[in-house]
Amino acid sequence: MRPATSLIVCLSTVVTFSCGENGDVTEPIQNVSFSTEVQPIFTANCISLGCHIGPNPQLGMDLTVGQTIASIVGVESVQSALLRVAPGQSSSSYLYQKVSGGQITSGGSGDRMPPPPRLALDDNELEVIRVWIEEGALNN
Repeated sequence: MRPATSLIVCLSTVVTFSCGENGDVTEPIQNVSFSTEVQPIFTANCISLGCHIGPNPQLGMDLTVGQTIASIVGVESVQSALLRVAPGQSSSSYLYQKVSGGQITSGGSGDRMPPPPRLALDDNELEVIRVWIEEGALNN
């Protein structure tokens, strides 16, 4: 009699779900569009106070339409050894650390962005940015 042979296959998949206003789980965020989902977050929260706009944006990071990708994707951070955005790696992207409040623990400095009087980005906005980075930080 031959011994039974078994094959165990493990697949690990991380699925991110978003929560609605009342805490209900909604569909996972995926296929994030930079132009229609990410850029509007930067426009509303980062350039409206005059910080990351114009010929001399804060820390040389211009987040205006048409300038953002070149200013953040694959670009070294001024405050950290991390890239501003490391495609596919939100945990190694200083911009994500800065807007989510992890800048100090990731070796950076300064305050969480955006600064007062703006409110911190909400969980949905943070998730949109995180997923966009994880999906490769595409200019789509």
